[in-house]
Amino acid sequence: MNRDAAGHRATAADVRALIPVLRPSLRSVAGSLADALLDGEWEADAMVSRVTAALDRPGRWVRQLVRITRLSFPVAPHDSPESLRRVILAGPPLPQVAAADALAGRPLPTLARRPLPARVVALQAGLPRWDGVGDLAAYLGLTVGELAWFADTRGYEARVRAETLRHYRYRLLQKRIGGCRLIESPKWQLREIQRRILHEVLDQLPVHDAAHGFRPGRSVIGYVEPHAGRRVVIHLDLRDFFARVGAGRVWSVFRWAGYPDAVAHVLTGLCTNVSPTAVRSDVRRTGALRLAAACGTVHLPAGAPTSPALANLCAYALDRRLAGLARRVSMRYTRYADDLAFSGGRSLLWGTDALIDRIAAIAAAEGFPVNSQKTAVLTASRRQRLAGVVVNDHPNLDRREFDALRATLHNCVHSGPSSQNRGSHQDFRAHLTGRVSWACLLNPAKGARLERLLEQIDWAR
Repeated sequence: MNRDAAGHRATAADVRALIPVLRPSLRSVAGSLADALLDGEWEADAMVSRVTAALDRPGRWVRQLVRITRLSFPVAPHDSPESLRRVILAGPPLPQVAAADALAGRPLPTLARRPLPARVVALQAGLPRWDGVGDLAAYLGLTVGELAWFADTRGYEARVRAETLRHYRYRLLQKRIGGCRLIESPKWQLREIQRRILHEVLDQLPVHDAAHGFRPGRSVIGYVEPHAGRRVVIHLDLRDFFARVGAGRVWSVFRWAGYPDAVAHVLTGLCTNVSPTAVRSDVRRTGALRLAAACGTVHLPAGAPTSPALANLCAYALDRRLAGLARRVSMRYTRYADDLAFSGGRSLLWGTDALIDRIAAIAAAEGFPVNSQKTAVLTASRRQRLAGVVVNDHPNLDRREFDALRATLHNCVHSGPSSQNRGSHQDFRAHLTGRVSWACLLNPAKGARLERLLEQIDWAR
């Protein structure tokens, strides 16, 4: 008995001594979490349930883990679990949980690893085939070294001081209501590469039907028309829309399109940027601290031809959730770039605050915070205006804009166009022609009157 008991005690002591050795490493825990996240539907609640059920010690941090994972990977990266593991390992929240457990003398949370079926995303129909970085370089007429220079995956753009070595030109625009907008315009070689990626890849990928901005065959009219004649119209604005889209999301778009990990990595580099330190300092001096911080990370540059299409693709989950919310409360929802529009009947008047809070919460969860200062609730008793279009009865030109444009055209007829080009437009004729065409689209009768004035202008004066 004593020998058995002593032997049992010795065995238990041996096991206790082995516990530190048998405890999982942070790396293995991250891999196990990646397996659990990938083992089912890529929906937030389902992912939380899977991880919570599998963990020996779940906590509130699981939901934060799922939210950050879905921001980095809008589509499940089944064929690249290692990339998901790296994101989880970098945290938050896993490193913070591990640090807290270490202070408390607790082991790391564990769960059983489950084998996953190997799945490879098929190349989307109609897209050019690039099985490796060399194929992409050859397709673009570049050497692999030249491609690496333009992709700049090591972030030299953020550190180089010589403007001639940069891929982008930077310009700050002051907003009328305060703050600034940073325009990052690619130089001609990178711009041509981005245009090819836009037309040959991004334009071929499906975007949510609620998105109307920067899409072939779509326009502002499609954005505003569903809200014409509605009792209540709600407008919200997303803050720093392009700057909020990071490398993980862009990479996921190219992986979802069917490109291998390395090719998606280079394509992401070609379409994203990190603003130079000096440029970010200029942004901070305007008071736009959030924008300056966002531009210090990998983001979509406002000014690149690929950015609007990529932002639309990366906002698919946002559009899907907001469209679902709109259906549940009998509203209509559309989006034009960073402008969100909802509309409905009289019943919305008694729940707008709660509804706006819910919309803002969804947007924030998807990584697109709302600029609350621009939120507006527009009732039928006042002018309802979206994207410069009045929608009280039907999409129409704002009367004040019509009167101002008519006065400008009238003065051009009588005093010459050079006297009216107060905005110093390089091609004032094209500028006025575009404004008149826009008026004709919204209100053909009023537009015809403006066209007659435009035809009377003597452009030689």
